[in-house]
Amino acid sequence: MLHTLFKTLIRLLLVLPLLALVACNGKESAPGEAPQEFMVKAGDGQVTITWKEDPNLTYWVFTAAATGITPDDYGKYPSAQIFPSSRSPMVLTGLANGVTYAFTINATRNGGPAGPAAQSIAVSPRPAGNAWTVGSSAGTVDLNNVVFNNNLGHFLAVGQGGAIQRSIDGKTWTAQTSGTAADLTTVFYDNVDYLALTSDGKLLRSTDGITWAAAPVGTGTTKRLNRLVGGANVYLAVGEAGTIVTSPPDRSAWTAQVSGTQRDLNKVVYTSSGFVAVGAGGTILSSVDGKTWKTQNSGVTADLHGVYFSGANVIAVGKGGTIVSGKNIFTDTPVWTVNESGTTQDLYAVNAASQVVVVGAAGTALTGKLATGADRYTWTLATTGTGSRANDLVLGGATYVAVGVGGSNASAY
Repeated sequence: MLHTLFKTLIRLLLVLPLLALVACNGKESAPGEAPQEFMVKAGDGQVTITWKEDPNLTYWVFTAAATGITPDDYGKYPSAQIFPSSRSPMVLTGLANGVTYAFTINATRNGGPAGPAAQSIAVSPRPAGNAWTVGSSAGTVDLNNVVFNNNLGHFLAVGQGGAIQRSIDGKTWTAQTSGTAADLTTVFYDNVDYLALTSDGKLLRSTDGITWAAAPVGTGTTKRLNRLVGGANVYLAVGEAGTIVTSPPDRSAWTAQVSGTQRDLNKVVYTSSGFVAVGAGGTILSSVDGKTWKTQNSGVTADLHGVYFSGANVIAVGKGGTIVSGKNIFTDTPVWTVNESGTTQDLYAVNAASQVVVVGAAGTALTGKLATGADRYTWTLATTGTGSRANDLVLGGATYVAVGVGGSNASAY
């Protein structure tokens, strides 16, 4: 009998691991609680969704145009979507501003049943630029230009004394070593290289914004160049005393172009139709190729500091709250219209997405919209919160970032 019991025990010991293996290969039990710290932040045509992740779980995000949903009923509402295997943070784009969307989330373990869902959260995406967050100090010197790198997902600003600051979120900045003590007036990212210009026309290059070196060929001018852009198969920079220089894509040589003005040129912007440069005394120049330039009548005499395209329109901003908007720029009959900005503060930079955003002196910010059939934008006053002059403004990942005097900076999502 003892022999029989012993054999039975042996068989059980052999079978138990197999039973455990079958259990492991079967479906797991559902997570016992809903995902924790679930949050949804509304942005411009998008939201950012975050939660506390457990690496052993798979997360499912649900959304629809509603004020509240569950994983069981979300499908009955408009714009219903489900996102399996989601990771935090999750950015969901392509949403309509002003529409209320509800979000919830649950989780599974190894293909097992879903656990409880988090409490539904409803938010409405809205245009960015109305509310600003002051960032941590980006050094102590003035920052002149800021760009966004879509490939690496970071902001990069340049400024006085060779300053270079880099940021992932537009709020916290890290100083980089440029290798020069000269002022850096402008920086441009061409999807391969960063190119930064010194105040005496030298060119610096970097692939990552961290390691910098002098480019083999400078711009060939000692004039201060205030802005560098690329387009129409050329690099193009504008600067003091009407200086315009261009280079082919290989940057093997730079050629001075005839601008037709001796006034300082402060900014230039490019779209698929051509270039528009603005400067002192209300100067506006246009060119389809960067080589042949036409002077346009802006209708103002104030210095213009910033320019940007918004759809088919061009907006230029400047001294004393000056704003002019233009259309038909590259035709024989361009039209420029003076706007009422509602401020006398100097304005230095402009950018646009779902609405136009302008920044300037003393923390001034403006948002502008153009009604159908209207010639002038309607402007609403805001503030960046810095109290300082913003020298430049960029839009990256639906976030506006402004940089300026003494390393001051602010962002609007």
